[in-house]
Amino acid sequence: MTEREASALLCNAAQHDRVYVVMQWVMRAVVERRLANALRGAEAPVLSRTYQVLSDGMMYYMECKKIVDTPFPFPYAQFVMGMMLIFSVASPGASRCGLSSPLLYNRWR
Repeated sequence: MTEREASALLCNAAQHDRVYVVMQWVMRAVVERRLANALRGAEAPVLSRTYQVLSDGMMYYMECKKIVDTPFPFPYAQFVMGMMLIFSVASPGASRCGLSSPLLYNRWR
C-alpha cells in the first residue's frame, strides 16, 4: 500500500467509505492491467464474470449494511421480551395442569 492509498483510507475512515475505496482500487487495477495487455489470457467473457462477481460482492455488502442500519423498535423488543418471560414462567404450570387432567391421563398411560 502506498502512502497515497493509506492517506485515502485514513481520510475516508470517518465517512465509512473504506469498502468503496478498496473496490475502486480493485476495479481500476483490473482495467489498467487489461489496457496494458497484462491479462493476455483473459478474454472478454472472463473479465465480464470478474466484474459481475465484484458487483455481486458490493450488492451483498449493501444488503448487509441495510440490515445493520435499520433500527429495531425498542417498544416491540420490550414487548417480545416480556411475553417470553411470561411464557417461560407459565408454560410449566400449564403443561402440568394439562397432563394431570383425566382426559389426557388415560391417553398417556
